[in-house]
Amino acid sequence: ASVLGRLGFAVEQLDSPEEKLLRLQQGEYAIVASARNGVPEDRNVYRTVQTLPLEIRRRLFLVIVGDDVQTGVGAQACALLADLVLQPKDVPGCDRLLAQTRIERKRV
Repeated sequence: ASVLGRLGFAVEQLDSPEEKLLRLQQGEYAIVASARNGVPEDRNVYRTVQTLPLEIRRRLFLVIVGDDVQTGVGAQACALLADLVLQPKDVPGCDRLLAQTRIERKRV
């Protein structure tokens, strides 16, 4: 949340798993950060993003945080249908990588 705030995004952290999924399906977010494994609610968010209609998914920038990925590895992000993957330990200092990846996605 602090990284996204520093980059100028309004951050919303929802406690209700149902509300997370509903708001995702409605296409209300530009960026979604989710754990791929661990917290069951976050796994459901990740699964929901994978099944979103293309018109919603194309507008969404997905960041996956997980112990089983290497920060910034594009091949892993592609395999997970994400835009960026991060190790939890790298999240606090990922401002520049996140900004660069978003710029590159817009360019493409």
